[in-house]
Amino acid sequence: MEERLIYNLVDLEQFAKALLAKLNSKQLLLISGPLGVGKTQLVQFLLNELNVPKNQISSPTFSLHHTYDSKQLHKDTTIHHLDLYRLLNEEEFESTGLWDLFLEPTSTPVKGESPRESLIIIEWAEKLPTHFWPKNWNQIKIIMSFFNDSGTEIRKLQIE
Repeated sequence: MEERLIYNLVDLEQFAKALLAKLNSKQLLLISGPLGVGKTQLVQFLLNELNVPKNQISSPTFSLHHTYDSKQLHKDTTIHHLDLYRLLNEEEFESTGLWDLFLEPTSTPVKGESPRESLIIIEWAEKLPTHFWPKNWNQIKIIMSFFNDSGTEIRKLQIE
């Protein structure tokens, strides 16, 4: 497990850039942490680096799921951004139909196009048990927490 201290937004943005080098197809990025720790900000920095226009990025707290397209990763990629904050349990997740996202690592191409790879970013991943996430996907887990040092508000990231 890797640990990293984040002192400001510039540090978080630099972490997002470094994280992109670790992402590949059929990737599941699980982000956990308390309210206000910066999960959504991290996702926004990642999406910015993937050339998703800033005016299109918002947290799917109420809709649960947003989809973005990017050509910045290895191939054309569909990015699924999920926010599980409002879910109470595993049964609620299954009733949303979002489980289908994990069944196929690539989307069905439109005639004449290549299949698109998938990247799934999940905020509030701790809302569901660890065994719930599909083992056949590449997983990166990020646990964000507050780390107070001499009265300053620092974030600590644990990356698995």
